[in-house]
Amino acid sequence: MASIIKGFLPWILFFLLFGNSPIAKETATIVALISHIVINRHTIRMGFVFDIGTALFFLLFALNIFIFKYPVITHNGNLMANLILAIIAWTSLIIKQPFTLQYARLTVSKEIALTRPFLLINYILTSIWAILLTLIALPNILEHYIHIQYANEINTGISILFLLIGIFITKKLPHWLINKMVSKKFNINIKQLFQKNNTKAIDFTNFNSENINHTCDVSTDVIIVGAGPIGLTSALLLTSFGIKVVVLERHSGISTHPKARAISCRSMELFRKLGVDNAITKYSLPDARNWFGWFKNLTGKVYARVVKTTDYSKISPTDETNVAQHFLEKVLLEKLQYQGIPVMFQQQLTEFAQNDTMIQVVSEQHDSKAKTVLHAKYMIAADGAHSTVRQLLQIPMIGPDNINLIFSVYCEIDLDHVLDKDKLFSIAFILTKAGPAPMVLSIDGKHKWIFIFPATEDSIATVKRIYTDEYIKRQINTIIGSKQNLLINIISQQVWSLGSQIANQIIAGRTFLAGDSAHRFSPTGGMGMNTGLQDVDNLMWKLAFVLQGNATANLLESYSQERISSILNNMEWSIANLQRIVRFRIILEEKGLDNIDFASYAQEHNAHLNKSGLDLGVIYTSNIIAATEDIKPLMKSDQYIANTYPGSRLPHFELIRDGKTISSLDLIATKFLLLYFANSSNFVDKINFRSIPTDKICLNGNNNIHELHKGQLQQLLQLDEFTAIWVRPDGHIAWKGCVNKKESMLELEKIINLMSV
Repeated sequence: MASIIKGFLPWILFFLLFGNSPIAKETATIVALISHIVINRHTIRMGFVFDIGTALFFLLFALNIFIFKYPVITHNGNLMANLILAIIAWTSLIIKQPFTLQYARLTVSKEIALTRPFLLINYILTSIWAILLTLIALPNILEHYIHIQYANEINTGISILFLLIGIFITKKLPHWLINKMVSKKFNINIKQLFQKNNTKAIDFTNFNSENINHTCDVSTDVIIVGAGPIGLTSALLLTSFGIKVVVLERHSGISTHPKARAISCRSMELFRKLGVDNAITKYSLPDARNWFGWFKNLTGKVYARVVKTTDYSKISPTDETNVAQHFLEKVLLEKLQYQGIPVMFQQQLTEFAQNDTMIQVVSEQHDSKAKTVLHAKYMIAADGAHSTVRQLLQIPMIGPDNINLIFSVYCEIDLDHVLDKDKLFSIAFILTKAGPAPMVLSIDGKHKWIFIFPATEDSIATVKRIYTDEYIKRQINTIIGSKQNLLINIISQQVWSLGSQIANQIIAGRTFLAGDSAHRFSPTGGMGMNTGLQDVDNLMWKLAFVLQGNATANLLESYSQERISSILNNMEWSIANLQRIVRFRIILEEKGLDNIDFASYAQEHNAHLNKSGLDLGVIYTSNIIAATEDIKPLMKSDQYIANTYPGSRLPHFELIRDGKTISSLDLIATKFLLLYFANSSNFVDKINFRSIPTDKICLNGNNNIHELHKGQLQQLLQLDEFTAIWVRPDGHIAWKGCVNKKESMLELEKIINLMSV
């Protein structure tokens, strides 16, 4: 902005000083020429179109004033000046170098200067200037045909007025346009989009079925495509039920770049069930660092902090944790390999077919190009946001696919002697003067970090061109703010698009979408991977029951019925976090750093870090969840309320089993679980669960399991002695009722009949 004002200053001086007398004309020309050369010498050397055009005009006009003295040019100085200004502006547009762009690039970072929105704004600004400068010239042209008293003074006033209008627009318009574009881009209502665009599900039962042949190289129960956290967890869950699986992964190994990092409490409960929770927490960030804040730079002032306040010890046997995805995948893969489960790397699924009894997959080995034909009963598509399986099925995604590009740098830097002890964070938002705020994520709390640069450009090629190693290191040093010359070891880099999408359908015949292949999340809040983990926790026991012959295939339909609502809720919450960050960025640019109420903003962000209700309070609804007249609990995202409403997760309470204290959630394994009290025994004995495997546990009877605190469950959940709870293998309550009441027992019988063979 300041550069443009400097560019126009000689013109303003010229218009003010230019008069009818020869001395006024000479003075105006000399002052304008000298002031332009002095003030704008740097931009002249840099080849700025406007400043070179200005210099040429004043130089040629001076030559005419003092040497050639053509009266037509001399007497029409204002007209000539105005025409030249308009010509310069229009010419810069014609040659696709809008003159405002050159000035604007001096004031922004490299990654902003090359973006399309930045270019668009400058085309608009230069066009406005071209129109204004053309309008300035019109009174001068009109003067040749109509004599107007004080025409020179009027023309000068109009010229200066229009120049000031142009300067005002140049100052205000970019921020207004950027805020409009940003607000529009991030104004996402995913539930509304899904409701509006969700078309009728297609029946893929006989997808490419004519390609199925009877010969194959590998036969298994379930093929899992993708060896990320969702695919590996799917394999562990199915294996725990005794189901045979094969995992296909197109890469040569597990991820080496930390993508997701937050593991929710509910996900840790799942990993506890699989027996890998302790191995995972070895890689976790210390709990004392589980806070994020807004920094001037990492060594500078911390303007505000948001701290985790949820005490999970009262509501779960586990806790949420920060473990980078590549560490998590390492633990899961090692567990699978120990169990001898085949995970085939460098295998790209190239085609598949399915009918009403089986799936056939053709996989190609990357190096040898050798093809493998696999047969299975079902397939899990856990192959990520750009899922090959989903693309082959041509299932559309609903929602924006590229809100923003993110450039992520995983690096090693020793900051032990740089960061103060009270600045050992989980996430740091860096307060830059303009543009999206970079973020820093701690991986091990010591030496390994992720630096995230949100890009305003939507071209991956352009982003990669901007972020050279030299540029990355320079940016990182600026973010750290250290005076020392720090050694930065870049381990890996990744560019990915931030999207907020959900698949039109997550069941396609015998194929099921899970994780990023079914939904793409904004990373704000860390619910993307965790939502995917709950997808497979919900689905795998159902697949196992069907494959074992304990339940009908109709049971699988409940996967979509139960998960879609939860996915949309989590997406909406994540988008709300993103919108808060964007809103703050806009306010910061408008008000400036010193005028921000950081305390209230941090308070607003508490929900971002404290999400026990969102995580543990999911209540499923489907045809295999009991109907009830009880009032459904209203759960806030930041507050979990223990309840036994059908569809809810079984609450955590302490038990004694064989002399050891355990959680109620530790009772959940590969069967349904019926919890009841001793007075209900006679009624419970009469229940016929048919083919649905169910363990019955009396909580106050003469067995090896009883409540640590007698009556805790009844008091906690206000249950009477004849109330029983039937819990699914994923920990969600399928039915709650009074075993001595006919209506309750009929509802239980209805659900059993729906599932059982």
